[in-house]
Amino acid sequence: MDTTFGKQRRLGRLLRGEQRRALCLAFDHGLHLGAVPGVPEVRKTLKLACAAPVDGIILSAGVVMRHGAEFLAGADAPAIVLRLDHTSMWRSGPPFAFDVGQTRQVFSVEQAARLGADAVITYLFLGFENPELETRCFELNMRVAEDAQRLGIPHVIESMAARGGSAADPFDPAVVAAHTRIADELGADLIKTDWPGSAKALAAIAEGVSAPILVAGGPSLNDDEAVVRMTADVLKGGAHGLMFGRNIFQADDPARLLRQLRALIHDGVSVKKALAA
Repeated sequence: MDTTFGKQRRLGRLLRGEQRRALCLAFDHGLHLGAVPGVPEVRKTLKLACAAPVDGIILSAGVVMRHGAEFLAGADAPAIVLRLDHTSMWRSGPPFAFDVGQTRQVFSVEQAARLGADAVITYLFLGFENPELETRCFELNMRVAEDAQRLGIPHVIESMAARGGSAADPFDPAVVAAHTRIADELGADLIKTDWPGSAKALAAIAEGVSAPILVAGGPSLNDDEAVVRMTADVLKGGAHGLMFGRNIFQADDPARLLRQLRALIHDGVSVKKALAA
């Protein structure tokens, strides 16, 4: 059975309009970090995402199972991007920190299909001191890619440098270019990746891949105007949008910031007009 149309239809729920752009909320932090400060209450954040509205939201299977029927069942609800893997990469302090982050698949593509997901997402970390950890990331992604292709579900690869690994600066444009190209070679339908610091650097990276790029927000900038200006540079650099988490839900006024970001991404307004939204 040809599943190409299935992928195209689901991608159309994420990448909207003639320019195929997306404003997505990353909200899978609890899966990796648990109940930590700065990760807001689930129902409150789902209400925010639906009211904005965002185009998509990254979630774990548990959140979708418990809250999907209430918030995500409508035709105009955000697309569901289901996180299939867990990583300990982001645990930087006690009591649960590790010297080296590891990543394992914990949900299946079949489960994502049963839950009505529009896409699945997995990490690809490059540059571990231990090459076995890197090759496990490759195996995980290829396993998911095969299942996603069979079921007609888009696969988002979140490519990043392993923190504490061989890359001294994970945001170095050459580093970002390396792992995004590898994600593209692995067959990613979309690539979520780090901001390399400038529109010029991102443009060079985007030219080297075929898949659309969505930029990750990283740690909170603690400055809503800076987030808007960064988003303008993201678009100028050729990305199709963003998948921001903390820079949105830790904002001073998340609802207003989402209006400003939508104005930039989908209405094509200037930074000045977006800030006035």
